[in-house]
Amino acid sequence: MPADGALGQSTMVPAEAGQPSRTLPGSWPHTIVTADTPRVAEEERVRITPLSKHFSRVALKFGYMEQPNVPKALAIARKHGWQFDIMSTSFFLSRRALKPSAKSGMPGWQDHLFIALARSASDATDFFQIPTGRVVEVGTQVTV
Repeated sequence: MPADGALGQSTMVPAEAGQPSRTLPGSWPHTIVTADTPRVAEEERVRITPLSKHFSRVALKFGYMEQPNVPKALAIARKHGWQFDIMSTSFFLSRRALKPSAKSGMPGWQDHLFIALARSASDATDFFQIPTGRVVEVGTQVTV
């Protein structure tokens, strides 16, 4: 998984893409979901949940063999009548900063190896093909 989320075949994916968010009744537990099937039909790709007059939660589903492309998936939402301008849309991504912990129970070299591998993973913005100028990153520090 990329250091910053989703599952791919031989592609490294950002770790944050798989991070759970608050679940709304009837919504998917993530905003980008990797299905257990190789491909997802277009009519199952997008789920829109209005939260207020000016704010909606959009959940996208991709098959495990598909390369996630958020702008292309949002074009499907446009076909279903949802109107938006992608260059005035904000995309929220989480980013984890991993720190070694003396109390982790693993040898220090394993902590450092895990952290190094996580840092070498793909960036979520690139992986999901999101316009870089429209991304808001929220970070947390996690000890391993």
